[in-house]
Amino acid sequence: MSRVDVVVPAYNHARFLEDCVRSIVSQSVDLRVLIVDDCSCDDTPAVAAALVARDSRVQYRRHSTNVGATTTFNECLDWATADYTHLIAADDQLTPGALGRNIAFLDAQPTIGFVYGRMIVYKEGDPFPSFDEVRCPPPYFAIAGKDFIEQACRGAVNVVPTLTATVRTSVQKRIGGYRPWLPLTHDMEMWLRFAAVADVGRIDADQAVYRIHGNNLHLKFDEFLGVLEYKKTFDSFFSECGNGLENAANLLALADGALAKRILFAGHSAFESGNNALTGEILATARAVWGAHVPKWSYRRLLIKHKVGPRSWRVIKRLRKLWQG
Repeated sequence: MSRVDVVVPAYNHARFLEDCVRSIVSQSVDLRVLIVDDCSCDDTPAVAAALVARDSRVQYRRHSTNVGATTTFNECLDWATADYTHLIAADDQLTPGALGRNIAFLDAQPTIGFVYGRMIVYKEGDPFPSFDEVRCPPPYFAIAGKDFIEQACRGAVNVVPTLTATVRTSVQKRIGGYRPWLPLTHDMEMWLRFAAVADVGRIDADQAVYRIHGNNLHLKFDEFLGVLEYKKTFDSFFSECGNGLENAANLLALADGALAKRILFAGHSAFESGNNALTGEILATARAVWGAHVPKWSYRRLLIKHKVGPRSWRVIKRLRKLWQG
């Protein structure tokens, strides 16, 4: 079986690091582990030193100053030299056999650039999830790169749990790393670049555990600002890779249409929460950024709600219910 380098970016996750690395080194594959500590303020150096002393496959680097997530991720990717690379954050864990399943698929399918599976969401304080026995082999699916890109544009959302994904290192080196100007959606943009040059694999199995503990990156994702970053994501991808794609303009239009619906949904949510000022900002942004892609009926309804205001709108809704009997 081929070899995999597993890279573990870490920042103030000392209490999770040992469980993360244990879930990696217990995999029955040929591997190395690199922990890259972005100048943590907790006990990460001591925990990492113990892990290095315990297992020769584990290596550790520490930044003298904090350089941020994206730079750390890219340093991790630059270090990798094995056939395959897997990046998992220090607060997450792999499920038993996950790397073996990913590697077997990549070995059997040379056109696949990366393979991913399902993740289990675990909220700290709840009982830790037990893992169902994985069928051998689980269902595998090969997705043409162009079809993956079209699906991503139709949904305008990232369907790949990054902690489950193993990538072909040669393809990773070819397309480059994460884009620093996309701090919350850099992973989705990179999956699109992978799909522009290779096919995509999916495994119908639980491949990793995502731990929610109150300081996760995803908790910083505001829906309104997030939609704007998804817009930057698609614009960045098509600006770089669009010339090599069929129907690039139509695909970008698909993404814009999906994002226009999402931003209006965020506007309705803001209104229902009583934030009419944000509702007005979203309306103006939707019109300025997406123009003709904005669904007219939803936009007009939100515009009326905004002009009426939350309190008057609630009265109108009650009166309508009474009138309807």
